[in-house]
Amino acid sequence: MSQLPSYTTIKKIASGGSAEVFLGVFDDAERTPICIKIMLLKYYFAARDEYIVYQYIMALGVGTDDHPGRKHIVTILDQHDSSIVMEYMDGNLLDLMNNIPQYHKGLPALELCELTRQVSYALSLLHIRKVVHADLKPENILYKRLPSGEIVYKLIDFGNSLRIGIDPFPMKIQTREYRCYETLTGSSALSTASDLPSLACIVFEMATNDYLFPGKMTEDDHAAAICNMVGQHHLQLPDLAKPVSDSDYITPLLLKWLHPCPEQRGTIDEALATDPWLTTMHATAVVDVEGEVEGQEWEILSDSEPDQNPNEFDRSDVLTTTTMHATAVVDVEGQEWEILSDSEPD
Repeated sequence: MSQLPSYTTIKKIASGGSAEVFLGVFDDAERTPICIKIMLLKYYFAARDEYIVYQYIMALGVGTDDHPGRKHIVTILDQHDSSIVMEYMDGNLLDLMNNIPQYHKGLPALELCELTRQVSYALSLLHIRKVVHADLKPENILYKRLPSGEIVYKLIDFGNSLRIGIDPFPMKIQTREYRCYETLTGSSALSTASDLPSLACIVFEMATNDYLFPGKMTEDDHAAAICNMVGQHHLQLPDLAKPVSDSDYITPLLLKWLHPCPEQRGTIDEALATDPWLTTMHATAVVDVEGEVEGQEWEILSDSEPDQNPNEFDRSDVLTTTTMHATAVVDVEGQEWEILSDSEPD
């Protein structure tokens, strides 16, 4: 455990079935804000267990020192008795949707893609370390808006996480709305692939502000719904980025992650490396390329992370897509995007 400055608890900011979370500040000149998670009495030793798993995930010298997922896991600064001291974050995904008016009906495509990609990086690190998070849900993904305007997403809460080959695997785990097929049916043991259906449910919820599988469903109905959805290859998403519907890109990934057979889901690293949605940020906008196509409408596909916060991209000019045989790099409000198109303009 690290030697931290003393701190002052200010107020309770959240509570759950196993813990309460408080806002605090270090008693130093900077008055750095922190979060203090205090486990309820019957979960007294859970803080220690969670810290052990966190240290296992973040261990150095095991080939993951430079892994991008490290910056998408909430930093635990200290653990003592039933308390965990963590870096301060602005809130969880539900807070994000509630606090930002334009997100009330769901995140726009660019933000949704960036959220999914950042959480996938965190999961990649866990899975490389052979850790199953086992309780992915919006409450366990926190966000912080940086001074630049960029939103950073980080994974939290390893109280239910399981280290393959070390920790015993209970059959019933995961929050009800985000359970995988094997948890619902007991058809196979949990594995790192068991986190992927949970992530699929989160992505759907962040796109629609609604559950993919409501908690009132019975486990049998939930399992049957997964089979029907995957078997019929049907998952209804809103048109997130008119006129080029990102749901055309998102749906195949979510259906793959939901598959009843864990072996058919692929791995999170495969998705990060090859999935068209995660590897290419999709957007549509009206752009001007060297003044020659002013007013033309283009499909814009970014092949790298934008230099500017995706939230600052003005989507008000999104119109019907017109494409042409061309590849060019243009500037859209300070961001560089690659235009990929496949037909002549009207």
